[in-house]
Amino acid sequence: MELPNAEDGVAGVTQDAIPAGGEYTYNFIARHPGTYWYHSHQQSSIQTGKGLFGALIVEPKQKTNKYDREIVSVLHQWDDNTFTIDGSSAGQSYEAKPGELVRSRLINSGDSTYRMALVGTSYQIVAMDAYEIHKPTDLDGLPFAIGSGQRYDLEFRMPDNGAVQSLNVDTPVKSSNPVKRWFFTPSSEAKNQALKATFGDGARPAADLRSLAQKPLFDMNTYGSPLPGDPNVLSLHSKFTAEHSLTLGNKPGFFNGRFTMRFTINGKTFPDTPMITVKKGDLVKIHLKNESEVDDHPMHLHGHSFQVIAHNGRPLTGAPSR
Repeated sequence: MELPNAEDGVAGVTQDAIPAGGEYTYNFIARHPGTYWYHSHQQSSIQTGKGLFGALIVEPKQKTNKYDREIVSVLHQWDDNTFTIDGSSAGQSYEAKPGELVRSRLINSGDSTYRMALVGTSYQIVAMDAYEIHKPTDLDGLPFAIGSGQRYDLEFRMPDNGAVQSLNVDTPVKSSNPVKRWFFTPSSEAKNQALKATFGDGARPAADLRSLAQKPLFDMNTYGSPLPGDPNVLSLHSKFTAEHSLTLGNKPGFFNGRFTMRFTINGKTFPDTPMITVKKGDLVKIHLKNESEVDDHPMHLHGHSFQVIAHNGRPLTGAPSR
């Protein structure tokens, strides 16, 4: 969320940590509706993994009753590497009646990137990371990648007969890279069993995980269309006042007294990573390059929204991805 700096919650940067037994009240104006979440930012990899997180849904001021049912699902990876959907490691079931129009708000509060698919009916991705998508089109069984911290809002109509399922379609990947085998061992089977949601009653749709996993992933670069006349849509040709490049890498090393994988930005690890200084009013372009052993490396900014303008050198032609 775009918040006042003092309400941003990063201990040691924008506020002091809340001591044991203490309290702090956040006070801010929710200016933009959508699907968000919150989590501890003091040793967040530990505390979020132990459950200090939750969904945060901002309703529009003038709400329309377009949907018959809205369902929030939180995908989580706990510190013991257990995967859950809304706290259950055995899947979830949601009530939905035939013909109902459903909005499914999907939140990834875990460390992993999941590849999810909806089967049993066609669906549309109507929002990503709290921003509505202009003119979404129907998708049929196409899997989509949801990274750590990311949110997708799906819209679908329940069929006249049978249930609809949302499920993880990861399949085990045998890597020839010893670093990947050592540090990034996939646990696809556990995720497939846990990250499964059933909407409605009746027969569950037949789903072949292997064939779903072999389908091409949803491509945000071309999905939807730009809103005509939107002055906030940026491109590679926009007049930027500052430009920076960040190369992501990784290397084995010691951290907090144990040998682990250390992640680098421009060859440096935190707290020695490079600082980007910008002035109020700057329009900033940042080029991110992932040279690490991690296939997916989610990144986010605090205090700002940002727009993806190109992916692997290819400009986005669909709806702006913010």
